[in-house]
Amino acid sequence: MDSSVTYMAFKHLHMTLALLSFIGFVVRSFWAAKGSSLLSNKWVKVVPHIIDTLLLLSAISLVIIIQVYPFTAAGAWLTAKIIALIVYIVFAALTLKKAKTSIARLTYFSAALLSFAYIGYTAKAHAVIGLALFGL
Repeated sequence: MDSSVTYMAFKHLHMTLALLSFIGFVVRSFWAAKGSSLLSNKWVKVVPHIIDTLLLLSAISLVIIIQVYPFTAAGAWLTAKIIALIVYIVFAALTLKKAKTSIARLTYFSAALLSFAYIGYTAKAHAVIGLALFGL
């Protein structure tokens, strides 16, 4: 398979899995806000882990294909994306598991949304937003 075809296949797989993961987070957040018993279903606890594992594997595959690595000068955008992903995971976990009030849940949820948007921007632009704003 041509390397550009391989790249595009993994890129689209990665983007699809990211979207599925995000939709799952939003749906589970809505259920948590409503106090829904759907959150206790086994598949609701298992499926996100499967999607996120496949998402991570597709990300690793893309890094290998494009040969741009985090924690290098060329991979600064990738490093920023990984840091933002960790921030997103923390806020998503706080939204779903630790928020005791609706204000706390909304605050964590909003922070998770902003983190996800930053990840998307960084992935699309291959630039660190703080530097891109200043033309660097």
